[in-house]
Amino acid sequence: MKRAASSALREPPQQPSASPVGPSCAKQAFPMAASPDVHVGYLVKRLQHRMRQVLERTLSARGVDIGFAALFALHTLSARPSRSGAQLARDCFVSPQTMSSLLRHMEADRWVIRGPHPDNARIDLWRLSRQGSDMLARAHEVLGPLDRHLDAALTLREHQQFRRCVQKLTASLDCWEADLGPNRNQDDDA
Repeated sequence: MKRAASSALREPPQQPSASPVGPSCAKQAFPMAASPDVHVGYLVKRLQHRMRQVLERTLSARGVDIGFAALFALHTLSARPSRSGAQLARDCFVSPQTMSSLLRHMEADRWVIRGPHPDNARIDLWRLSRQGSDMLARAHEVLGPLDRHLDAALTLREHQQFRRCVQKLTASLDCWEADLGPNRNQDDDA
């Protein structure tokens, strides 16, 4: 049983007879995989999920009580201060409702400070507090060895190749979405 599954992973991907995308992407070839382990989206999601698990376990094992979403939000506010909740939600790839809840919890933990928007009284702007900066620094200190471990798993050439592949796949998705036209899901822009 295992032998059959592993041999399926080694089979070369089949080329589609016609491009599965609209006219602007038609020149690109998108190989189809015979196994879920080979689908690019599955592999990316599996890597992201595993990264989140290991990151959260590493932080917890070192006594740093912060989840992935909060860490990502603090990191984003560190790089881009004075963001609205909606901007942070987009930056952190979560819904505005999720970010609103996360900001309330982070405000209760005194990691973020709410301030007024200069032009719109209905919008709050968020920035890191001193406690938020300290939590982020502790998390980065704990996660530094994990980052170095991951970097060491790839050669410089593989690292560059991985970056190029991710950029190419992102551009491919942008192309696909552009071909969908104005009727695409508007929730992604909320």
